[in-house]
Amino acid sequence: MRPIFSLSPRPNVTPSRSGFRPYVLCRESTLRIFMPGKRQTTRRVLCAFRAIVAAPTYVSCMLTRPAPIPPRRRIAPGLLLLMWATVLRPHVAPAAAQDGPRAPGPDRATMLDVMSFNIRFDNPDDGPDAWPERRRDVAALIRTEAPDLVGLQEALRSQLDDLAAALPEYDWLGEGRSREERGNEYSAILYRRDRLRVMESGTFWLSETPHVPYSRGWDAALERVATWARFEIMGPGHPTGTGGAPARILHLNTHFDHRGEQARLESARLIARWTRDHSGGDPVVATGDLNTLPGTAPIAALTDAGLQDAFSVATTPHHGPTGTWNGFEAVQAERRIDYVFADASIGVKKHAILPGKRPNGRFVSDHLPVVARLVLGRRAPANDLRQGHAVIPHPRSVEMPASGQAAPFLLDERTAVLVHMDAALADGPGTSALGTELERLAAHLRSWLGTSPPANVQAPAIHLALVPRAGNAPRAGGALDEAYRLEIHADAIRLEAATPAGLFYGMQTLVQWLPAEIEHSGLSREALAIAPVSITDAPRFAWRGAMLDVARHFFGPKDVKRYLDLMSRYKMNRLHLHLSDDQGWRIDIPGRPELTRIGAQTGVGGGTGGYYSMAEYEDLVRYAAERYITIVPEIDMPGHTNAALASTPELNCDGKAPPLYTGMNVGFSTLCVEKEETYAFVEDVVREISARTPGAWFHIGGDEVQELSADAYRCFMRRAEDIVTRHGKRLVAWDEVAEVGLGLADGALVQVWRPQTEETRRHLRAAHARGARFILSPANHIYLDMKYNETSRIGLSWAGLTSVRAAYEWEPADLVQGIPEHAIEGIEAPLWTETAETMNDLEWLAFPRIVGAAELGWSARHHLRWESYARRLAAHAPRWRALDIDYYPSPLIDWQ
Repeated sequence: MRPIFSLSPRPNVTPSRSGFRPYVLCRESTLRIFMPGKRQTTRRVLCAFRAIVAAPTYVSCMLTRPAPIPPRRRIAPGLLLLMWATVLRPHVAPAAAQDGPRAPGPDRATMLDVMSFNIRFDNPDDGPDAWPERRRDVAALIRTEAPDLVGLQEALRSQLDDLAAALPEYDWLGEGRSREERGNEYSAILYRRDRLRVMESGTFWLSETPHVPYSRGWDAALERVATWARFEIMGPGHPTGTGGAPARILHLNTHFDHRGEQARLESARLIARWTRDHSGGDPVVATGDLNTLPGTAPIAALTDAGLQDAFSVATTPHHGPTGTWNGFEAVQAERRIDYVFADASIGVKKHAILPGKRPNGRFVSDHLPVVARLVLGRRAPANDLRQGHAVIPHPRSVEMPASGQAAPFLLDERTAVLVHMDAALADGPGTSALGTELERLAAHLRSWLGTSPPANVQAPAIHLALVPRAGNAPRAGGALDEAYRLEIHADAIRLEAATPAGLFYGMQTLVQWLPAEIEHSGLSREALAIAPVSITDAPRFAWRGAMLDVARHFFGPKDVKRYLDLMSRYKMNRLHLHLSDDQGWRIDIPGRPELTRIGAQTGVGGGTGGYYSMAEYEDLVRYAAERYITIVPEIDMPGHTNAALASTPELNCDGKAPPLYTGMNVGFSTLCVEKEETYAFVEDVVREISARTPGAWFHIGGDEVQELSADAYRCFMRRAEDIVTRHGKRLVAWDEVAEVGLGLADGALVQVWRPQTEETRRHLRAAHARGARFILSPANHIYLDMKYNETSRIGLSWAGLTSVRAAYEWEPADLVQGIPEHAIEGIEAPLWTETAETMNDLEWLAFPRIVGAAELGWSARHHLRWESYARRLAAHAPRWRALDIDYYPSPLIDWQ
């Protein structure tokens, strides 16, 4: 093993930071050499030189108060210089020469030295090893090694104050683990002020309730904490990250319980989840005394989550002992319980365990410090294709050149986004509107990526092109209207489609082809290498929808717009708004103010309710259209109508308004279908909403009507369908409408939601024969309000538990026997809101299951494979974290 050396010939001089220094004390020019298995001996430098040649010796300088040295021990300056030039110098070349920043370029890297050090709490009973006897030695060791980051364990506040006074170049952060004044240990982070700037920091407790201060977890003997901080890396000569800003790193430091076996395992799992959810795309390093050996379950929980043990992955051989526990007496080789971990984006250049001792031959602490030199290069882009692409929904065709056979496209903030329109389109009708929409899409993409307006149009650029459709065009709204082709080559990115909608969907694929960091930081002047590819794509189904229930709990325009934004990223194109139910009426109808004055007052559980003004509704329709999503309004009738009945007495057969309802039962309310006032009400509602809804469909519900006979129900639904048709819309209704032999105008849509029996299949086949088409929303697969499992914090379970896999693994064409695929308009994922009260609740129930629904609606059948989907889905977690999506981290997915 080749030793690493540094030499400080005088006290009070900090050596240059040149690599890991095996540890020995020095006083003036005298070195004290510690050889494995030998007692401490003091030698003249010549003797030190002989020892260096003869045995693996760990040498470092620790600055201590100078002591007088007898004249016979003084070293001739010439001998000292000779030693430096001939022996020591080759091993301690300055950091700038060995590991310093390279010339500017996209492959430059940042290096950090990180230490994990359990300094042993200040215990007066430690005798010669008590803190007052060794505090200067601990500070001197840290000063000599000069790490950028130190994870300290067992540090009391008084010890931290001592280190702060002795090391003014450092600052620290953290919280004590307990309320006790004595013995309140910190897992503090010590950091160099000149290299690191704190962006944010915090502490959580290793327990079932990590954000509850002083909580003790599982079978732990003591309270335990993890302290974390996100830093910017600064300093002259150090490379920068995105946009020229300093690079960043997330550091977590902890101390696992010494007795609780379950506590250690659960603490590791908690930290794995926490770092995954909070990295924000930044590199992650973790330090700690974990009180467990390599190969145990807690270590596996961390490494399985992508945190690498620096000891195992360092690119140069480990230096120093292999154990870290010494008990102030002797290092136990098999007891390595102190660690530095780094995620896969970080390289580990060196790793060492420092056998630091004091002048009396005893160790500076009962643990040895662990140090690692980390290399923070730019992360591998999200489109690293060694394991295949991560695009969702899966495109129809993806052609990638073999690795290394084609140069990438270099994308940065100066990349222009240019627009083109084929001459055949430019001369056709609607040219002005097409041109305006094309420019809007280009501006949207520029804003999304953070690129500048086009300047040098000769440079490699992104080209958005509207081109005539080749071949036979399908009916309006068909797959080719949404098709696109994306080509990425070294000299250009070209995205072309026959419609603006196709370009928009191609833009979603392009953004997914870029690294996840683009979601929160945009582009910079540092070029991203974008892998070449050729993608040809078009959707399987025309209807790729989601339903949002705003009646049980009301969600305002801001929340609905966020839902639209998230849907659009996965090429979904219908939002079915459930605007009325027993618990609330959610849209203003001119001429019928009582509907919102009374019916919008409340919701499930007695909340405050709310509604959309017509202006707000029109704004939502416009906002959706800009994302190529059609709003489909639903006014549920004749059942699920208590809010309307409570607002409008004449809609009740007895003319008396029932009280408002805030429960969760169904089937008890119905409009009075014998009264003409009911049809005047339906006319007003359909007319006013249809006039403000450009889309072709109006949903009238029709489900769970338990208070009407089949004949009465049929009569009402026939008249309601006539009203909808008269106002230029096509009927959509839940699948009960198929049971009564309704004529169903050509193109009417039946939304299938119930479990299939032979009777329901017979009714649906009959509806198909009469001209109906189908939207598939099987409750046991894509009702997003169903619980993931028994422990889900919100959700229902009447249709069963719906895991991420169960939501994905079903085939739309096989759902209803006897219904051909060409009769299926598409699929829709409903989210009922009995248990969802906030936007976070909506996101947690929807993500990731809504993404599976998007793929089922878009991708060809042969691409629907769970293993492929699970791998691709895992890669979307960094995007969701960047977008602050509160997703459910299903254990079925190996999340990135």
